[in-house]
Amino acid sequence: MRTITAAFKRASLPRAAKRGGTLPPFLGFLACLTFSVTAAGCSPVTGTVDGAAEDFSLLRRDMQAACEPVTGNLLGNPGFEQPSPGAPDGNGQAVSGGNPPSSIPGGPLGPWDGCCSQPTGGTSWTVRTTMPHCGARAVAVASEKASANVLNQRVDLAAYSGRSVRASAFVFIAQAQSGAALAVDLFDLTASQIIASSPPLDATTADWRYLSVTGTVPTGGAVQIRLRSTGSFSAVVDDAAVVPQ
Repeated sequence: MRTITAAFKRASLPRAAKRGGTLPPFLGFLACLTFSVTAAGCSPVTGTVDGAAEDFSLLRRDMQAACEPVTGNLLGNPGFEQPSPGAPDGNGQAVSGGNPPSSIPGGPLGPWDGCCSQPTGGTSWTVRTTMPHCGARAVAVASEKASANVLNQRVDLAAYSGRSVRASAFVFIAQAQSGAALAVDLFDLTASQIIASSPPLDATTADWRYLSVTGTVPTGGAVQIRLRSTGSFSAVVDDAAVVPQ
């Protein structure tokens, strides 16, 4: 069924999509709706932002290939698929103020956790089933005057000290006010400083975008991946990864 589904997509989508072009938003939505029964999370990827400038040469339209698990991914629950035991519908939540505590499952060292509190405004992260990039779930981001709020997961990279790792996530921004930004960080917990950051997305996107950044693991390997929110916007994030290079 998987092979037949993929072949049917290629035969049915407009010619521009077969060449790697961009579908009009309405047609893209219809394509996803049409195939959602047999290909969960069929939202396509239309570009990447990797370490410096936007790279529009890497256009990917094979929905099935884009949804394969990332080999060597060190994150727990990277696609937010694991149900939350504390939520009746299985969809966990975290807030930048830390209260209530996060109910989004993570890895061996703790959950996907929200940080940090501020006098006014902040960010909430809520797992939803309405618009996943792949699978059945993704995390919806709602930021209001956020001041570098982060959804983070700690990973033990002691075995990779001195080596490069790549942190990444797929992002869709539905609404953004002036000054809004969403980026992926690698964070050194020992030195309490950012190791490296992806270029931020600061405006609405017509489709999913791939954010990634590469950094060197510090001695001791106490590192977080951080999905960093600034300003006011709404977005969806899915399929995060931390992979040794």
